[in-house]
Amino acid sequence: MQRFAIIGAASEDRNDPKHRFPFSPVVDVAKSREAARLIGTALAKKRHGLIVYDARFIEAEVVSAYVAENPQPSDQGPPIVIREPHADQNVPFAEELTHPALFDRVADSTGRWEVSFYRSLADADGLVLVGGANSTAIAGQVAIGARVPVLALMKTGGAAETVWRTIAPGIDLPRGNEHARMADDPTELAATRWVEALETQRRRRYAVETGPIVWHAVVAAVLFVLALAAGFGSHLRIGLDPALAKAMLF
Repeated sequence: MQRFAIIGAASEDRNDPKHRFPFSPVVDVAKSREAARLIGTALAKKRHGLIVYDARFIEAEVVSAYVAENPQPSDQGPPIVIREPHADQNVPFAEELTHPALFDRVADSTGRWEVSFYRSLADADGLVLVGGANSTAIAGQVAIGARVPVLALMKTGGAAETVWRTIAPGIDLPRGNEHARMADDPTELAATRWVEALETQRRRRYAVETGPIVWHAVVAAVLFVLALAAGFGSHLRIGLDPALAKAMLF
């Protein structure tokens, strides 16, 4: 099961520049919530899993839509993993009460949300960025630099828009058409394409990382077979010149 981390936030009060943690650029709250709902449904239909953090943020919308699609636990465990610092007062998701078998809480022993949050990125098969502020922006740049599949939904505004503008298609993991789709307005078709973009990026990353390993293994296997043929041939070939037989064995 592939699990994608849902990162971002959308609330009208944080669009106020006087807020303690204001959005910059401003977040389109309506589009963020619609995009979150659609991506949750699309990920559930493809039987992908989620990595989420706190019901105060945009993942609450994603989880609600995801659970509504009636996903089932697999042999790899519950599809929704909640990453949290130990003994912190994270707000639980409403669906944990109604569908507890779908959730798995993983607490970080340090007790710091930054540790549990940023470490979770290494376990994610990709990141979905919706609105958000500083943490969303940093997570996006980490993903781009580490060539982790990333979906920065530009029309939601906030840090997701900022990250989208920093992606260099063809140089970074997303290609031009995938980057362009991230700027689509939220619709069911767009959400389907967003999930496809994440899947394609993941396959591309895997191919790049494993391609040289596979090629080296093939070359090594061919050389090993040739070595065995020469070694056995040096002993089994009747009438072979002794000097040539020694050379073949060597």
